Amino acid sequence: MPVGANKVSVGFVRKSLNGDYAPSRTYRYVLSSASFASINANTVAGVSAVSGVLASAGSYVNGTAVSGVTLTLADNVVTFNCNSIEITSNVLNPTTARTLIVYADVASNGTQVASTDVVAVLDLTTDGSTPVVLVNGMVFNFNIAGVYRVTVNV
Repeated sequence: MPVGANKVSVGFVRKSLNGDYAPSRTYRYVLSSASFASINANTVAGVSAVSGVLASAGSYVNGTAVSGVTLTLADNVVTFNCNSIEITSNVLNPTTARTLIVYADVASNGTQVASTDVVAVLDLTTDGSTPVVLVNGMVFNFNIAGVYRVTVNV
């Protein structure tokens, strides 16, 4: 998969349409060594169930809140967006990251519990398997149209 390929959680989209989520909720991200192909955003029971979630190291802090969140609902269209994610250069940064996972913080303290809803899973690799070494830092820029935009047929 190319860098930035993403999977959107249908559960998050459904709950958004039902009014369970709002831009005011805290959304966070984690990095994982699990491959993009191995994570099913629709069946994973929260971030705590994703294998290979990386511990904080160097400039990377597991469960960092994303900023600038917008979540818009228009008829049957859900659009989620946030500011770019940046991890500054540090020799202790992770060297095994393959995926970036954005999730809704249901615990309000960053704790990744079974009920934590995955919002999206994003591929960081260029080939779907080779880990990304983040020693020199990383800036992940989201598409100007949003991290995702989903139209639900109703």
